[in-house]
Amino acid sequence: MALQLKRKLGPDKTILIIDREAKNVNDRSWAFWAQDQLPLGLDSIVRHRWSELRFVGEDWEKSSSVHPYCYQFIRGLDYYCYMKEQ
Repeated sequence: MALQLKRKLGPDKTILIIDREAKNVNDRSWAFWAQDQLPLGLDSIVRHRWSELRFVGEDWEKSSSVHPYCYQFIRGLDYYCYMKEQ
């Protein structure tokens, strides 16, 4: 929310965020389905993307595309660093 507000207000404004945590450890992650480009430039910090599902059994294997969707994974620490940088 702060990044969206900062972009709306412009570069001459500052926003103070007070948080008891330094946010310098990887304490969480997000994995989600997406069809379009992510907002706020978050595509740049996606750690992994999967566009295909793979099912494996003892003597069989099947792969299938999930197009137009993509399953994506973002680490919390990457998110925190990106937001601080912005």
